[in-house]
Amino acid sequence: MKKRISLGLILFVLALTSCKDTAITPKPVANTNGSNSVSNSAINNWIYSVMSDAYFWASQLPAKATLDFNSDPGSLFEKLIYQRSTEDRFSTITDHFSDLQNSFNGVNKVFGLRYTVAYLDGNAGDLGLYISDVIQNSPADKAGIKRGDIIVSIDNQSITSDNFRALFS
Repeated sequence: MKKRISLGLILFVLALTSCKDTAITPKPVANTNGSNSVSNSAINNWIYSVMSDAYFWASQLPAKATLDFNSDPGSLFEKLIYQRSTEDRFSTITDHFSDLQNSFNGVNKVFGLRYTVAYLDGNAGDLGLYISDVIQNSPADKAGIKRGDIIVSIDNQSITSDNFRALFS
């Protein structure tokens, strides 16, 4: 019994003293062509893995063997989305890592408003942005947008389920 406690204590102390407080900088993965970018296959495998673990409709994902993991990541992502037109209309993917990281850290390029997207016509396709908050002195505030407003078009184009993603990219 004493040997187990002593050995455990020694291993614990060794683990604590062996930890370093230095940052590790990841190195780019070289493709077979010698470039320092990650292959579509590696990205697509990561996308599939994350969606298998965290996606609400993970049980509905197509079989891995039926997919082309060398295709464009955006295309593969769309093939993984469960019933895009009726069920999962709002899942997105981005290749702008720094923008995503900034948003996680509270740094955003915003117009100063918060909104909720909802159908205006009972799921027929016309969408509206219901304004729930406007930041004082923001571009949205200066443009006269108020809490409770409903935005139905952008650049004179009605917002629909078909053009929603294109209008916001």
